Amino acid sequence: MCLGIRGLYRGLLPQVIGVAPEKAIKLTMNDFVRDLLTKDGRISLPCEIIAGGCAGASQVMNKITQILEYYSYLCLSFLSVLRSNQK
Repeated sequence: MCLGIRGLYRGLLPQVIGVAPEKAIKLTMNDFVRDLLTKDGRISLPCEIIAGGCAGASQVMNKITQILEYYSYLCLSFLSVLRSNQK
């Protein structure tokens, strides 16, 4: 089954759409913290590490929020099915 170059990129768009907001939040947070910790146009290594850690933490919080939203929709769907079966 040879799909060629089209087959190589099949399904890529949903992945990019899913990852893009997460990465945008991470990079924005990194830039924001770096700007806060920059003195005289320079940033020290410990401040770089702190900025990266804050960016990573924001990415994790975003992922947790997505998971919680998924489970809340799953629970609402399950309750909807239960209510429709009780009638």
